[in-house]
Amino acid sequence: MTVRINVGRGRLYQHQMIRRVTCCVLVALLTCATWAAEVRTIEANRSVEWSFTSAKAHADPFNTVELNAVFTTPDGKDLRVPAFWAGGQTWKFRYASHVVGKHAFRTVCSEASSDLHGVDGAVDVTPYTGGNPLYKHGPIRVSSSKRYFEHADGMPFFWLGDTWWMGLCHRLHWPEEFKTLTADRKKKGFNVIQIVAGLYPDMHPFDPRGANEAGFPWEKDYARIRPEYFDAVDRRLMHLVDEGFAPCIVGAWGYYIPWMGVEKAKQHWRYLIARYGALPVVWCAAGEANLNWYLAKQYPVDDRKQVTQWTEVMRYIRATDPFRRPLTIHPTGLGRLSARHATDDESLLDFDLLQTPHGQRDAVEPTVRTVRESSADQPVMPVINGEAAYEMLNDSLPTEWTRRMFWLCMMNGAAGHTYGANGIWQVNRKGQPHGPSPHHAPGSNGYGAIAWDDAMNLPGSTQVAQGAELFQRFAWHEFEPHPEWAKWDETAEDDIDLAWGNWIWFAEADPAKDAPAERRLFRKTIDLRDGKAVKTAVIYLTADDGFTATVTDTYELLDQPFAIASDVVIPTGRYSYIDGELGYNMGSQRPFTGQLSLRYGSFYGGDRTSLGFSRGRIQILPQLSFEPSASINCLYSRCAISKRPW
Repeated sequence: MTVRINVGRGRLYQHQMIRRVTCCVLVALLTCATWAAEVRTIEANRSVEWSFTSAKAHADPFNTVELNAVFTTPDGKDLRVPAFWAGGQTWKFRYASHVVGKHAFRTVCSEASSDLHGVDGAVDVTPYTGGNPLYKHGPIRVSSSKRYFEHADGMPFFWLGDTWWMGLCHRLHWPEEFKTLTADRKKKGFNVIQIVAGLYPDMHPFDPRGANEAGFPWEKDYARIRPEYFDAVDRRLMHLVDEGFAPCIVGAWGYYIPWMGVEKAKQHWRYLIARYGALPVVWCAAGEANLNWYLAKQYPVDDRKQVTQWTEVMRYIRATDPFRRPLTIHPTGLGRLSARHATDDESLLDFDLLQTPHGQRDAVEPTVRTVRESSADQPVMPVINGEAAYEMLNDSLPTEWTRRMFWLCMMNGAAGHTYGANGIWQVNRKGQPHGPSPHHAPGSNGYGAIAWDDAMNLPGSTQVAQGAELFQRFAWHEFEPHPEWAKWDETAEDDIDLAWGNWIWFAEADPAKDAPAERRLFRKTIDLRDGKAVKTAVIYLTADDGFTATVTDTYELLDQPFAIASDVVIPTGRYSYIDGELGYNMGSQRPFTGQLSLRYGSFYGGDRTSLGFSRGRIQILPQLSFEPSASINCLYSRCAISKRPW
């Protein structure tokens, strides 16, 4: 500091000036010493926040001022931590580390003459004493084997994610509803929440459905970010972390980048890194990065230009994030169903996030194939199916297929799994569903109307969580898939033909390959084995449409009564009853497919008849189909329900 004093106006004036200047110099030095000496204490892996307010007014602080804090860790590493604009003339940065000791920093401002530049301070990191696994064991990283995740201390981390794409919007009320859903998922054992940072799917930009209580994340022309939006986000994400969840933050949906441009997308991501990088988070650069806008002329297409743009943003994320949080990107269902297909540079990926079809049996083959391909591919990385068969999608997708996707993925090499429930991902409310996406019919319910708090209690979340709990009883991270261990037994007994039984139509050639397309009439006698009781028999007819006939002989011992209707109670006792079911499956070659079934027979002490239609699918366009289901179920003989001895 240089002080110039005018000494040409007499001794008294000079003496007074020297005294005043000396006081100013002492105050300035004491102020600098106070800044330099300020040390804040924080436990390991928890974040600490510093705030700086500039005395200088900036007309456009978000776009014209860039502030960083350069930390030197106890082990001698330098980390450049970005600060975020907090509104007005205030900037903040957040810092966390698992390394115990003193971490000194100095601020670096893009305006070297600014009072924000050259400020010193330090953080004293002490051992963590609580029970939160994300603090106790440290944030998530990829293991040295590249096959699974682990905490910073090496403890394996089983990824069990839930999908809250729009969970930061006002439709999931803070705090009561957000905390209710958090508590439910914590109780069941989930530990990752996939959530989008405001730039949502399935809506136009600045759609009121996507706002939170402070409005939108950006001004409408993307001129600058809105800190008040993210103040509200802070409360939600920090609550998730405090409850033991690692937020997987999706920066934006892929189709935003043509509107924002690459540079604004980078600004968006710098802001996210500055605000949330000190938390134990996971980054997902974009959702459905290779899918274009819903109303584009060529929708849907595998948009390679978007992929190139998001790849540039991923490079920026990797260069900007001082904490090196795991990074991936979310693909759409076009081309290869893998994050490897949603970037031009696979080396930027820490793990492969998949999206496989939202289907039933038709989704099995692409799901298994995609998981196996990714597990076998190079470079090796953990595989997570981040979107698979949402339970009750279109208010119809059965729980069993959501559950089966978990097992299909885990048994073929995945490092965990993300569950999804329709109604939660888009935050439907009772009587107020999210409604149509831009490409849906106006006024429709879009993907379904089930409310988030009903979807929270769907059985699939419990069943998937139980599967994860079972894996974690063992050294699951050492498991390797061995599909070759299960195969057809070609040496089976003659009366059990595992090549789909005996073909019963006249075959001009090999019936397994050349089944006749025209109508055929046939008759077949089936001989039951002498002395053998047959409880269930199934007949399969044709390779495309299918007909089944099932006969079931049931024995059941009831140790307590139960009600099957308001006025019908089955008493305790032993029961034996027989029923049969006829089913007709319309093959996938038809535009209208599904399974018709008729079931009739005895039921405990009475009779039962049911007619149903399930697994329906009506294809309107290659990308648009409906999946209806209906049933007329269980007409009972009211006078015959009674105990019947065995």
